Amino acid sequence: AIKVLQTIEAVIVEKNFLCSIPYRLVNSLSEGLTYLPLDPKYLTTEDNQRRKQHALAHKDEMFHYIDCDIGCYIYLAVADALDLPLVMSEIPDHNFIRWTFPDSTYLNWDTNKGYNAYTDDEYRTRYHNQVCGFCLRSMNRNELRGYFYFSLGAEYDKIKNRQSQLISIDYYREAIPLYDASPSARNNIAWQYSIHPELDTTHTWKDALKLTNKTLKIMPAFHSYYDTKASVLAAMGKFPKAIKTERQAISYCSYCKEQNQYINRLKIFEERKRYTEVITP
Repeated sequence: AIKVLQTIEAVIVEKNFLCSIPYRLVNSLSEGLTYLPLDPKYLTTEDNQRRKQHALAHKDEMFHYIDCDIGCYIYLAVADALDLPLVMSEIPDHNFIRWTFPDSTYLNWDTNKGYNAYTDDEYRTRYHNQVCGFCLRSMNRNELRGYFYFSLGAEYDKIKNRQSQLISIDYYREAIPLYDASPSARNNIAWQYSIHPELDTTHTWKDALKLTNKTLKIMPAFHSYYDTKASVLAAMGKFPKAIKTERQAISYCSYCKEQNQYINRLKIFEERKRYTEVITP
């Protein structure tokens, strides 16, 4: 298994692929396949240390920059072509692949680094020991499709007009039954409803609150999901509950970069206002 995975990685390196983390996220496979000049800062990262020698030897050539899920897609495409037992796994803020064996054991392979960097326990430690119902699962085909629909929704989510927001919600809704174990699509729908008055209906609030409650059942200690629920409660005019919930988000965010955002939203809720973001018609 390791030899086959090393061979795939060697071909990827030979084709001038580098990991884009931590400098940027790659939004799509087409973006990852775009040719760009070599940027030396990417050679200083931990993830690219095994690719550095090749990159320096070909520094005048053009390069591709990919992140974790795009890297997983490339490995999985090879696996499909060669009938290899590879699956994708997810933890908060990261994806990787696994080679699965007939006895239900597996080998983790981190596509950002290009080798078997971490065991499950090491992933848990590295990614803040998050407790969740979907962490470190080996995704089946339907779940992978659900993750892909979620990714499509996230792309439309970035386009700040009403039509694109509604399209993103449709993709998120397609993702939920396919990848029911994941809270991400539910959270993003609820977030969109909470911050965009243009999407308001009586139905959306009941739906959004139900979705946030489900996300917190799946992942009961994740700061972002408390932040979303607080925004939903504020949009419903339930400011005491919103304030309490936003304080929970802050309490779970001792290590996270979003803490100042949560503190600012708490101040908004204390003024009995909802947090909103502008989208065009």
